[in-house]
This record gives sequence, C-alpha cells and structure tokens, in this order.
Amino acid sequence: MSAADLALPERPHLRVLESVGSTNAEALAWAAAGAPHLAAIVADTQTAGRGRLERRWHSPPGRNLYLSLILRGTPEALRRTPWVGAVAVRACVARALSRPVLIKWPNDILVDERKVCGILAEALLAPAPAAVLGIGLNVNMEAHEFPPGLRQPASSLKLISGRAFARGPLLAEVLDEVAAAAERAARSPQYLMDEARRNCHTLGRRVEIAMAGRTLTGTATDLDDDGALILRDDAGHQHTISAGDVTLAR
Repeated sequence: MSAADLALPERPHLRVLESVGSTNAEALAWAAAGAPHLAAIVADTQTAGRGRLERRWHSPPGRNLYLSLILRGTPEALRRTPWVGAVAVRACVARALSRPVLIKWPNDILVDERKVCGILAEALLAPAPAAVLGIGLNVNMEAHEFPPGLRQPASSLKLISGRAFARGPLLAEVLDEVAAAAERAARSPQYLMDEARRNCHTLGRRVEIAMAGRTLTGTATDLDDDGALILRDDAGHQHTISAGDVTLAR
C-alpha cells in the first residue's frame, strides 16, 4: 500500500506524501510560507503523529486518513476551527455508516462510545493569521492494530461497518465537507455551534474535566459561541472551560 490511492489530481492545493513526521507540522510550515485557504496535506503514514497535549497518534501506513488543512479568516472565525472540523467529519462518518455519530468535547468523533477520529487545531499568528486543522480518521484498521492502553476505546469505519473503504473518495468527501462547514460558519457562526450542540456527546452528562492543576466535576450544560464547555459544578457554580480532558463521572 502507498499514498497513490490518496492522489486527487483535480485539487492543486493538496500535497500527498508517502511518509511525514506530522501533517500538522508540515501544514504549519506551509501556512507560514503563504499557503492558501483550504490547502491540505495528507500522508499515507506519520512517524511522529500527535494529538492534543502532545500525545502520540498511532499512524500505520495504508489504513487511515492523516491530513491537515490550512484555514484562513478572521481571528474570531479561526477560534472555531476545531468545531469546523468536528462538524464536518461527523457528517462524513454519519453518511458512511448510516448510524448515529457524536462529537465528544472537545475533539473526538465517537460511534457506539468508541473513538474513530481525533482532531487537533493549531494556530499560526505570523506572518498572517491561520489555523491548521489536523484530522486523524480510523478508516480500515483492524482490532489487533490498535496499540494497547488507549485512554478512549477506539474503532474504525471498517470494524463498525464490516467493509473496507476506499481512502481517496473518503478524503475528497472530508475536504469538501470541511470547506462547506468553514464557508457556512463564516456566514453564520450560529449555524456551526447549533450543529455542534445537536451532536455533542458530552452535553447533559455528569463529567470530570482535568485541567492544569485541578479537576472539576459537574454537569456539562452547554457550549458557548466559541465552543467552550459550560459546566455546572456540584455546588451550583458555573464554569466556562476552553480546554481540558473529559471523562464521564462515576
């Protein structure tokens, strides 16, 4: 297996690589060099793939989608980049599987309580503002290929559906859906957050959120207009949380 099945010749701003350390790192460098809005990098494998908090992202060749897109826009719009990705990928996975797909705050896509995709957004402030949207979607991985000790139970589209997926058409669909979500969000930020709220696995649940130096426990009640989580703790106090690790409270 190679990256040949990921080539989409009709997309001039898509770079297809056999192997890369991290697609996000490559995209950040390309963005700094002036890459346009919605330029993208996809790789057959990553040797230093990473998720949030610098966690390693297992990236075997020939199995999944590892891609990073460059988004341009106003600082306000770029703050919502993780939700552009989450809403777009959720829609693609739901169509592929014809079953419910949910977003776990802040960056996971879940099917049957199992993670099939992780999203990592990173900002570039100079020379011109941009955001890089990293997407790791488990497409054709088998159960024995997942590393042991994962924090969140994982699965793939193939394991869930019982059939393999061609990566090229799926890549094209993800690119198109991200472009559409970014355009709609620029016109109507409310649209984006309404979609996020409707499909958020976390809302209405009692959760624990680990942040730097402390843990909060309470009920996740809402998302604010930038995608921060609103938590009501056990004393009835409300907290607005922009980043943290969420687990269901016991």
